[in-house]
Amino acid sequence: MWGLQLKPFILIATFYGIVAFVSTGVLFANFDAGKLHFQPITPETVQQQNQNPPTTPKTSDLELWGFWNLNGNVGTPFSATYTGRKGQPPYHFQLDSGVGFPPHGVVLDANGKLSGTPTARGTSHFRVCVVDVSGTQNCADATMVVAAALPPPVAPPPPPAEVTPKFVYTAASCVLTSNDGQTKVFTITASGTVTGPVGTYFQLPYINGFFSQRTYTGQWGGGGQSGSRGANDPETSNWTFNDVERNTQTSTSVDATVTLGGQAGQEWVTKDINCPGAP
Repeated sequence: MWGLQLKPFILIATFYGIVAFVSTGVLFANFDAGKLHFQPITPETVQQQNQNPPTTPKTSDLELWGFWNLNGNVGTPFSATYTGRKGQPPYHFQLDSGVGFPPHGVVLDANGKLSGTPTARGTSHFRVCVVDVSGTQNCADATMVVAAALPPPVAPPPPPAEVTPKFVYTAASCVLTSNDGQTKVFTITASGTVTGPVGTYFQLPYINGFFSQRTYTGQWGGGGQSGSRGANDPETSNWTFNDVERNTQTSTSVDATVTLGGQAGQEWVTKDINCPGAP
């Protein structure tokens, strides 16, 4: 058994090992198989160390992309997708063991889809891993917060019922108001309602024939004889009609029966009125 006894006056740790400066020169020291070995530093030794520098293993370029701060609600379906990049496809995905689980009702499949319907409130911490075909994996931590169930959606109000245009007579009369032996004067009156959606065309009653005075009232179209329902008009409008007819020996404008005609939309409504005393 032998050994080398040195009396260094200084030791320096370098990239390549320990360098000892002693009175006899400079020695390079390294460990091999649990033993410390010294050798003189020469130009050849330095060249050999430069040709074989220590190396650090390169880490994988495999990347994991996805969502890490997740939110959901009890009873509401949830879905998120994770993808792998810069590795050796195909990839598969899994949860890292011993680092928690997604919320109850939510699972991660091998294709990277995290989906399901949470069943309870709370916060879950878990780790998602992507593994490529070489077995290299990359993992990242995820957190999912599940809040209370959302309130049920409010049903929209039903659409307004479609209004069918309608023209109605509620009263009608024809009265002989004067007779001087040559001319008979009749007063004809009628009233009713007209109904329909905005834009409905209307025609208040009229009589074909000679007249001396005719008046109309109504809530649609400013009270004119015809027009259409405006946006600010009520759905149903009352109307009245007054007419004075004169009958002479040469005029047949008033017969025993007078027919009124009125209209709402495409509906045409007539009304026959008996005129007592007509020729």
